[in-house]
Amino acid sequence: MGPFRCPRNIIRSWLRALAATLSNPNPDSAEAHNNLELALLASGKAWESIPEFEAALRLKPVLQVASENLRRAQAQLSLDR
Repeated sequence: MGPFRCPRNIIRSWLRALAATLSNPNPDSAEAHNNLELALLASGKAWESIPEFEAALRLKPVLQVASENLRRAQAQLSLDR
């Protein structure tokens, strides 16, 4: 699995989703953690995204996208070493 790369329009979409999440925060929302993790990962902050992926999966273990993105973040970290 290669480094996580995405077009700017996707990043803008994630940032809008993150802003929506932050305007109505719910610490028990797996989706909110997923939005935050995606924004961090897309910003090149793989290390900081991992706790958010893990929180999303603790709250909703069946959230497949969080599991896939956790693997992407871990792969990114291994490439950065």
